Amino acid sequence: MSEHERPADPSTPNATGLKGLLGRVASRAGRWLPLVGGTVWLAGCGRPFRLDGELQEPDPVATRDWLLPLNLDPSGCGPQLRMQLRGAWLQAAAAEHASVASFARVAQQLLAVGAPPALVQRALLAAQDEVRHARLCYSLASAYGDQPLGPAPFPAACVPEQRATWTRAELLERLALESLSDGCLNEGFATVTAAAAAERALVPAVRKAWSVIALDEAQHAELGWAVLAWCLEQEPSLARRVEQELDRLPDTLPADAPRALAEQQRAHGQLSQGERERLFARTRAAVYERGKRLLNPPRALAG
Repeated sequence: MSEHERPADPSTPNATGLKGLLGRVASRAGRWLPLVGGTVWLAGCGRPFRLDGELQEPDPVATRDWLLPLNLDPSGCGPQLRMQLRGAWLQAAAAEHASVASFARVAQQLLAVGAPPALVQRALLAAQDEVRHARLCYSLASAYGDQPLGPAPFPAACVPEQRATWTRAELLERLALESLSDGCLNEGFATVTAAAAAERALVPAVRKAWSVIALDEAQHAELGWAVLAWCLEQEPSLARRVEQELDRLPDTLPADAPRALAEQQRAHGQLSQGERERLFARTRAAVYERGKRLLNPPRALAG
């Protein structure tokens, strides 16, 4: 197989509780945090990249270009488990890779509407995070699959979706609504999922990866809230549209994880569908409550 030949298809909270969970996760990450400097989320990783509403992700190819040194020996796993873990990390890697383009687009959108430099810089730093996330994911997929894996060329990443004819108000609305769904909700869900998986995983390399993501995705979610708040300041009339979107947040999660897990799967940081659904419900409730407070801040009592 050539260096870039396509491989075979691998598939034959409440705030107090979250802070405590993140604190325990950070303490377990130890000296590994600055060594890796990136994260991974197996369940809906990163910020989605869309063209005309359709999700876009790169295909996998056999290449070493994106690999990081990794201390993981999967020899104790059976062939079926290794292929399942390879597929999960490969799916995560594609999503993380696409997130690089997504945050780059956010930075462009922020520039287009005249956002302050601090927000633009945070979006660009998030894109850099996603490069490291993708490299770590591809490294874990490669270790479990015993084959070097990376992303194929991704031409969709440079296809412009933003129209020059869009007004600033239209761009602000799009940016606000995407920040709510892709930033506040999706990245918030990534945070609690990674934190839960970090506490569960017994394999050191996997546990460390989950530990980092729990901290990193929390920053990405906060960026979503910051962008949303700034958009509302710029265009107060957006409040009604954002409130409509809050009321339409999805109630259920796509069924893309097994209902029951073997102990070995749990040791490798996997979450069952039921666990993910419970975490999603908590995240959705927290996002809904925080969004309502943002739109309707409590008034100070008259003295």
